[in-house]
This record gives sequence, C-alpha cells and structure tokens, in this order.
Amino acid sequence: MSRQFLRATQWRGARRSLASVLTSGSVLLALPGCATHYAPVLVPTLECKLADSLLASCEAPGAITPDMTYGDIIKLAQSDRQKLARCSLQQQDLASAVRACNQAIAEHNTQLERSNDEQRNKAK
Repeated sequence: MSRQFLRATQWRGARRSLASVLTSGSVLLALPGCATHYAPVLVPTLECKLADSLLASCEAPGAITPDMTYGDIIKLAQSDRQKLARCSLQQQDLASAVRACNQAIAEHNTQLERSNDEQRNKAK
C-alpha cells in the first residue's frame, strides 16, 4: 500500500511540476511580446518594365549572294547602315530607360532606408 501511495504522490508531484514549468514557459514566451521591437518597413519592390520594342533584337544584316550585282551590294550596304543606325538608337533608348529605372530604384531604396531608420529610432 505504501508503494502505491508513494507512486501516486510522485505522479501528482510530477504533474504539478510539469504544469508549473509549462505555465512559467508560456509567461516567459508572452513577455517579449510586450516589449517594443524594431520591425523593418517592407514596401513593394519596384519593377522596371521596359517596352518590348526596347528589348527586341536588332535586325540582322542582309546576306550577300554570288548572283548580286555591284548596285545590289551598294543597296544592301545602305540598308545595313540604316538597320545599324536604328539599332544604335534602340540601344541608346534602352540605356536611357535602364538609367532611369536604376535612379528610381536608388531613390526608392533611400526612402526605404530613411523610413526604416525612423522606425528604428522610435523603437529605441
């Protein structure tokens, strides 16, 4: 009888200590929630959407065939030169668009850093 009583009291004591550990643990987990924490402000990222015409490849130069006359080759050279000029303009437009996009991203990041610094200072 004394063994059964001893086991029962040990079990009750173990349950009480387990309950006190769980209660203490839940209180300790809840305490940090009361403190002020810095959380960075997340803003949707920027997207640089470029026109398909800017991303399109340049026209290929014309092919010279054995049956072409000198006049045909001159016309082909003039056509290739026009294609090259259009390609150059397209490349300049693309570079300009990428520069503008990079500038917008830099301004966005600066604004985001400023906002995060303000939030961090408020949390202190």
